[in-house]
Amino acid sequence: MLPPPSKKSKKKGELVDQLQLAPSDLSDHERAIFKLLSTDTPQQIDALVESTKLSIPQLTSALLTLEMRELIRALPGKCFVRKL
Repeated sequence: MLPPPSKKSKKKGELVDQLQLAPSDLSDHERAIFKLLSTDTPQQIDALVESTKLSIPQLTSALLTLEMRELIRALPGKCFVRKL
């Protein structure tokens, strides 16, 4: 039997976001965005557009929905992170 996955990565203090699964009721766009975001490294909206290949209106709509559901947080400079 294998031990449970470690909540800490090899770097000190860095949490592994893989343990935080996306809620099952997210749309495909919301799930794709949620999986790209981490709790400790902000992602700029431009990087999210490139990574998801979504249009700006699709991306901003999904980001707003995730923010209203309190799953992500908007930071200054059009950056986003997952909420803990």
